[in-house]
Order: sequence, then C-alpha cells, then structure tokens
Amino acid sequence: MNCMEFVEILMSISKNILIIPAHYFTPWFGVLGFKSGFNSIEECFQEKSKHIYALETGLSSDPSMAFRISKLDKYTLVSFSDSHTSNPLRLGREFTVLKLIKFHLKKFMKL
Repeated sequence: MNCMEFVEILMSISKNILIIPAHYFTPWFGVLGFKSGFNSIEECFQEKSKHIYALETGLSSDPSMAFRISKLDKYTLVSFSDSHTSNPLRLGREFTVLKLIKFHLKKFMKL
C-alpha cells in the first residue's frame, strides 16, 4: 500500500485522525531518507498531503537544524523516542495523546 492509500483509509475511518509521518529526517527510511525515494511530503503524499499537519523528526534530527528549513514552517514538529531493543518489556513503552483545541490566536494575544 502506498502512502496516499494509507491516508485515504485513515480518513475514511475518521476525519479526526491526526497523521504524523514518523522519522522525517531519519537517513534511511524516513520521508526524506535515502531508501524512501521522496524529497518532500508533497511528493510522498501528493494530493493527500493536505491531511498532514505535523512531522515526527526522528532522534537523528537536531531541532535547530529543522527550524532552518522554511518549507517545514507549516508543520508542527514533534519528536518521540523509540525503543531500539529486542527486549519486549521496552517495546511500546511510550504512548502520546494530543488534545488539539482550535482557537483564534488574535483573541488571546496582541499581535
């Protein structure tokens, strides 16, 4: 299944699913990785890229490096650790819940 098909299936389940491509900067299999074959979110997800609002940077990313890439300004950047072990007690050790609240920034800040 390609990335577009995957997004389409998720959106058919619920429009409230937040899709965060993982390991964006990981050199081998991330979206920009050597083995992915893609050079951007738009190239990977094509017309379905409109459903991508955040990117997981991967542990090989340096935040100051990521913030220098202006084409990423429209995404929320997140970073989650993952388990690089064969010990089953450590697999799935992290669970993150994001509660997103839509609000108008001008109401809360003087711009």
